[in-house]
Amino acid sequence: MKKIMFMIFALVAIANAGFWSTAQGMLMKEKKPDASYSIDTAGMNPRIYEFTTEDKKMKCVVIFTSVQGGSDSSLQCIKIGGKDE
Repeated sequence: MKKIMFMIFALVAIANAGFWSTAQGMLMKEKKPDASYSIDTAGMNPRIYEFTTEDKKMKCVVIFTSVQGGSDSSLQCIKIGGKDE
């Protein structure tokens, strides 16, 4: 009986983790990118999203690629405007 209860508890905990992440994501503010586009390449399917941070101090580019057997992402941000603080 203890084994069955443990298995049920473990399955519920795993299911709740996914539900909690989904629920948390639904509450987050959505930010639309300044620009989004894809680049014509062979086999990688890169998608690029550009955005400016909320404080307007950084310009960021996120690249998502789909390759056979998985996916990858990269983020690069640069300071915009005047002098370094």
